[in-house]
Amino acid sequence: LFGDSDDVSVFGFSSYITQRNNMLAQALRLVRGQSPNGGAGVLNEKLQIRSGSTDEIIASMNAKLLYATGDVTIQNTGLSGSLEFDPKTLFIYGGDMYINTNILGRAGIVVLKKNGQGGNIYIDPSVTDINANIFADGSVFSSSTAYDANGVPTRSSDDARLTDLPHQLAIFGTVVSRNTIGGFSDPNAGTWNTGNGETTNNSDTAIEYDLNKLRQFRLCYPVDSGGNIIEDDSLLEDCGEGAERSTLYTGTSNAPLIIQYEPPTEDMPIFNTVSPDINQR
Repeated sequence: LFGDSDDVSVFGFSSYITQRNNMLAQALRLVRGQSPNGGAGVLNEKLQIRSGSTDEIIASMNAKLLYATGDVTIQNTGLSGSLEFDPKTLFIYGGDMYINTNILGRAGIVVLKKNGQGGNIYIDPSVTDINANIFADGSVFSSSTAYDANGVPTRSSDDARLTDLPHQLAIFGTVVSRNTIGGFSDPNAGTWNTGNGETTNNSDTAIEYDLNKLRQFRLCYPVDSGGNIIEDDSLLEDCGEGAERSTLYTGTSNAPLIIQYEPPTEDMPIFNTVSPDINQR
């Protein structure tokens, strides 16, 4: 459990420590007597754990609560496209979650540490749309091919980030995690905050914790017939780098990351029983 002196970053609702402890207590009550999947696996379109060539059903409570330990990957196994959920909660205890496909419908995602293990959520750079209310003990990162000892993605340069993270991402729901919001707004600061309450002088680490830098989707000014840049914001256009936009967002923002508030549904386990604050509007 966390104490009042712990440093956390919150986007979604306040009183994180109290909410987290209440959420864990409620989750453990709901899964009492259930046997979770015991190790790493993949949550596929049948809402099952895939381990090698064998499928095992995740322990569930009336198909509304899916419970697993160890790392879990959400992907549309054997199919292309997105994975659509009826309203339900995915509870991962003592593992990390890897989101490798768009999530449609509505999901509650709770990823908590156990004995210091797990708690992070890694979103594949190809994902453009997530319909979920997210609660993580750790941080939300964009997946990478390499990580440091603390599980933070490592990318060698700004050019590497532009190459790895060109697509826009829209999250329809809430995000509560150990991230910063604008923590890397000054690249010359020299010392930056991280989402776990510490500071770092490593800019490559700090930028990974900043939700504003979760993606590097960008627009470019057009060029006239003489090769001159037309610096008119109303004419900004896709840069022709193969970047994809969110397919569900209907607003006008060109931000790399868009978080559009959507409350949990009333029948979503854990989220609907923690406290009235979880549904605040």
